[in-house]
Amino acid sequence: MFPALHRLVNALFRELHREGVGASKKSAPVIYITFEEEQKLWETGVLSTEMPSGLFNAVFYYNGLTYRQRISNVFSAREP
Repeated sequence: MFPALHRLVNALFRELHREGVGASKKSAPVIYITFEEEQKLWETGVLSTEMPSGLFNAVFYYNGLTYRQRISNVFSAREP
């Protein structure tokens, strides 16, 4: 469906890539939180099971930890 449009968009993407747009990947630095820092987050209420915002932060934080662990397991399984 719309083959002319697809060819045009692909040509534009190739031209932009040749010019360097989107050629480099940017990534945020990895920040590790120590046990003591996590305890401080719980003590100050940033992470909490009592308040909705603290619960949201806690779920988001632990989802991030779980995701990081799963990704590291995948990549460690690939290494010879």
